[in-house]
Amino acid sequence: MIRIVALLVLLLLPGVALAQGAATDTAVPAPRRDAMPMERLSRAQARQMIADRGYFELGDLTRGKDGGWRCTASAGAGRRVIVTLDKNGNIREIEAPETSRQ
Repeated sequence: MIRIVALLVLLLLPGVALAQGAATDTAVPAPRRDAMPMERLSRAQARQMIADRGYFELGDLTRGKDGGWRCTASAGAGRRVIVTLDKNGNIREIEAPETSRQ
């Protein structure tokens, strides 16, 4: 029994050393391949990103001069807001003026 345990320890020890070496590696991680620059984001993709954050009844989505997207949307309880998706992927909202409420 002791021989089996000793054999297992000897077999598993190199794997533990490799795992510890990998944890201390200082290599820069590769960029995510699924990340897409916002200026190449389609209207449908921008709409989906905004909807995924909980906004609904999205109005016309327009692209700004800065490459971001903007639209009106419902944010719950009858609240209409203006939602912007900037070129860095940040989504922000401001209260929509009374004239754009439906």
